[in-house]
Amino acid sequence: MGLDFAGMNKPDIESLVAEASRRYPTLFQLFGGYFHQDWTLDYSDPTTAIAGFKTEAEPQVCQAAIAELSDLLTLHLGEDDIERVLYPGLECNYLPMVDGIAMSEWLATVRDQLSTGMLHLSES
Repeated sequence: MGLDFAGMNKPDIESLVAEASRRYPTLFQLFGGYFHQDWTLDYSDPTTAIAGFKTEAEPQVCQAAIAELSDLLTLHLGEDDIERVLYPGLECNYLPMVDGIAMSEWLATVRDQLSTGMLHLSES
């Protein structure tokens, strides 16, 4: 049974981290698959990794990732909580703070990068 955080002021972070891969399966695919332990051997930087996902994924998968990112961002989590959702929750091995970028800012940037140039499925 999945967790429903709608209408809650702040979700239980322990439950959110534990349920992250089920609640956000497309983000688990994106972050766990493209930001795995050795992701820097495959991609020169995070933007290139996201571009790789966007190129390789079906449009519906990119749309799902955009929706999941929007949902995650609407939870208004603190930076430490977002970090925990990304790792270990979604197995993302990139920490944007090392590049001077806030976690929430990076998630919004990823969403924007995935959205750029995409037609919404209802428009195609």
